[in-house]
Amino acid sequence: LGKRMWNRKVGLLAAALGAFTVTQIQLAHFFAVDPISTTFTVAAVYHAIRMVDTGGWKQTVLTGVMAALAIASKFSAVPILAAPGVAGLVISWQQQRGERKGTPGILLGAAAIMIAFVVFALTSPFVFLDFENFNQAVIKEQGAMVRGKADFPFTRQYRGTTPYLYFIRQQVQWGMGWFLGLVGWIAFGWALVRAALRRARPSELIVLSWLVPYFGITGAFLAKFNRYMMPVVPFLSLLGAGMLWSLAWWWVRRSGTGLSAPWHQPPAAAPQVADKAPARSPSTVRVIDLAGIRDDAGDPSPLAETNVVLAVSEPPQAVSAPPMIKRLSGDRVFAILAMIVLIPTVLWALAFVNGVYRTEHPFITASKWMYENIPDGSVWITEHWEEGMPLNLPIPDGYPGAHGWRNVVMPMYEEDTAQKYQIIKQNMREGDYYVLATKRLYGALPHLPERYPMSIRFYELLFSGQLGYELVGDFHTYPKLFGIEINDQNADESFWVYDHPRTLIYKKVRELSDAEWDQLLGGSWETAIPGYTGQRSKERGAQAPSGEKVGPTLLLDQPVDELPSVGRVDWNPLRDHSWLMLIWWWLVLALIQVLTWPVAFAVFSNLRDRGYGLSRALGLILVAWVSWILPSLHLLKNNVFPTLLGLVVLSALAFTLWRRNRPEMMAFMRAHRSLLLFSEAVFGAAFLLFVFIRLLNPDLWQPWQGGEKLMEFAFLNAVLRTPYFPPYDPYFAGGYINYYYYGYQVLASLFKLTGVRPSIGFNLAIPTLFAFTASGVFSLVYSLMPRQRHISGG
Repeated sequence: LGKRMWNRKVGLLAAALGAFTVTQIQLAHFFAVDPISTTFTVAAVYHAIRMVDTGGWKQTVLTGVMAALAIASKFSAVPILAAPGVAGLVISWQQQRGERKGTPGILLGAAAIMIAFVVFALTSPFVFLDFENFNQAVIKEQGAMVRGKADFPFTRQYRGTTPYLYFIRQQVQWGMGWFLGLVGWIAFGWALVRAALRRARPSELIVLSWLVPYFGITGAFLAKFNRYMMPVVPFLSLLGAGMLWSLAWWWVRRSGTGLSAPWHQPPAAAPQVADKAPARSPSTVRVIDLAGIRDDAGDPSPLAETNVVLAVSEPPQAVSAPPMIKRLSGDRVFAILAMIVLIPTVLWALAFVNGVYRTEHPFITASKWMYENIPDGSVWITEHWEEGMPLNLPIPDGYPGAHGWRNVVMPMYEEDTAQKYQIIKQNMREGDYYVLATKRLYGALPHLPERYPMSIRFYELLFSGQLGYELVGDFHTYPKLFGIEINDQNADESFWVYDHPRTLIYKKVRELSDAEWDQLLGGSWETAIPGYTGQRSKERGAQAPSGEKVGPTLLLDQPVDELPSVGRVDWNPLRDHSWLMLIWWWLVLALIQVLTWPVAFAVFSNLRDRGYGLSRALGLILVAWVSWILPSLHLLKNNVFPTLLGLVVLSALAFTLWRRNRPEMMAFMRAHRSLLLFSEAVFGAAFLLFVFIRLLNPDLWQPWQGGEKLMEFAFLNAVLRTPYFPPYDPYFAGGYINYYYYGYQVLASLFKLTGVRPSIGFNLAIPTLFAFTASGVFSLVYSLMPRQRHISGG
């Protein structure tokens, strides 16, 4: 947002507020796409602002690339395309006023949007290869879910909630905390008012070009998961920090401190503006330095670079205090306001981390209690659409089968009917314990009292002890600091359901008779309105008319055994020799490193190692993309040839960039030899460490200790053996994979280049991914380190 000191202070405060925002801390623990999309969104807005600052093509290209990556990560980020558009309009407006020259702003904005389209096509080609399926699965189905037209159990919690205000309240009370939340949302309104009054800076307009359409669309959704506000939070922190700065300087001006005073004193003669201060008379002339004067937004005044000569009748020392007083006063007021917001934000973050992540998960604690206290042969009740309890734990007899337990399930999301009443009554009679893993169901159903009168009444009776069950276990980990515990179970479900739910266990102490059941719940289902959502009947997820095509089929055009053969991918005669294939695997990765280094050197020019630590991963991704797009377009069969062609494309690109940047690359390698060797050591150590871990248990077939390796190995083999993409589904006879499979394609490309046997390659692929991560993290962290702390020779 600029290079002035005050912008640095605002930026540092915004960064600190963002770092201690609970929403961002929590989502960093989940493998959700929202933080990824948010990262690219912030980068796109930043480069759009830099695009206005420089008017250059470099920032234009970066704006388009970052916008495309944000949309590719999550399609709801489409409004980010407004940022380059507004940036282009701002440049064009400045050019029309004669304030700047250069490439027309409209051309730059249009170019950024076109670049975004091209990059999106490269990173999300399935959108164009199978637009019908994308339109059905993403636009129609996801759109129906978030707007409430489709009735899903996990969105019934939002029925009856208020658009926009629900999101704001959740962020203020829980996601951001009261102080930061209020400041952030007030600052949003403050920025809108400034824009309406035509007092907003270009940078503010670009930020609003993202915030207004995104929140305007998302805030109206029925589905209001907290993570939907992730792309908003960084900008609220930034606007809030900027508002605090302006508020500090507004207070200074209002208080009359420093240089505000002289402008309220009537001068004896009209002022004159001069570039240089003339010789002054001690009794009649006063030269005033305006370097400390600020405008209403807190910027230095346009007069700050000039001197004003005032003719005064009183002695010069009575005109004003030194300008430093005002500057320091504004800084101090800003520091006070910053601490008023930052300290509670930090404390709330510490309470959340301490109470949630420094304690044992309630599921684990509750499971231990169950294994220790529930007698063998007991029947425990759980609810559908809920987490399975107890968990399998690495303790003696730490699984239900060891205790002979039997589980019955409560169908509480089903419509309230007489049949459901009988199931509830039967389960409660059979059960010895009732386990409520989370508040998911008994927290959501009360939002639809017209639909679930019996279910709501059931929970009321259960909690009051009238159904013959009493509470024997209450396991929770609320945010906690300095002995103060904050019950956050009234927050949005997505805020607590995954990392710190409240788990309740009830034990049956007596059995109710039929008469008691009828007295308590009999006939309570009769007023229920099945399928009620609070919307018109035609919007309740109605079925498509008979004969109407709903979407593409998941079936292949022919049986799997009749698909064309791709030939042998494990072509290497040494494919069965584990240690020889380890060395060969390493050499192929080294070849990819050498070929990709010129590309990384050009792409990651701002990193201190010029992207050396990211080279292997980048090269493999490029080769894999070429070897994927060709079979996807049915131009080539998915055998070794497309992969070799991808290697040729990478080699041609590398050779071109090597010829262009050879002197600079050679100089860099001579000057940073130690750094490059250290980066290699990081990759090698990480790789060999995980090879050793895989040697301890290389089995891929263990049903319960192998985790998802069975599924992963099946998917990997399907990717290797399918002639054209998408690959066939090993678990759905005659169908293709309707799941994320590109990661397997990246590894499959390495399998084809090395010719390794898949069972050996799988155990080499996992250490490779770990080493990619370690090497990439080293590259990024080293680039962020202060220069004086670099490695010798680096």
